[in-house]
Amino acid sequence: MRITPLDVRGHRFAVKLRGYDKEEVQSFLNFVSEEFEKVVNEVSKLREESGHLKSTLGDLTERERILKETLFTAQKLSEEMKEEAKKEGRLLMREAEMRGQRLMDQAQKKVSQLEDSIRGLKLERDTFERKLRSMVEQHLKLLEMHRQEEEIADKLTFIKQKPPETAPSSS
Repeated sequence: MRITPLDVRGHRFAVKLRGYDKEEVQSFLNFVSEEFEKVVNEVSKLREESGHLKSTLGDLTERERILKETLFTAQKLSEEMKEEAKKEGRLLMREAEMRGQRLMDQAQKKVSQLEDSIRGLKLERDTFERKLRSMVEQHLKLLEMHRQEEEIADKLTFIKQKPPETAPSSS
């Protein structure tokens, strides 16, 4: 079951004698809803950015394939040119290899940058999830402490309300 910020904001608790402060509960639900909405928005942005990065990576992979085909074509052409003029062929071969290597180096550098960026985004997401989990656990502990304090207060009230014991009568 998925929960949305609207589900949190709209949730209503049953009212019981000595229940929680309605305003405080509603305020907390609004706060949690807003934080949850921020998380949902950030996850959406990260997914969008991840999709964009994957698209860019696909484009770079296609470019790499094209570069490999170009390099293959250049090598074939240089072999044909070697037969006609070995000297001219070696020169063209060197130029094609250098250009291909530069393009390969540039493509590999871009791929590395994208992979680094993706790793950074994953680290940010993991950090955010840990912080959110920690915050939720802290709030649960606070709620538990509040409940225990109320139980102690109720017990003290009960003890204070006990009628005094009557002294035995002497007859």
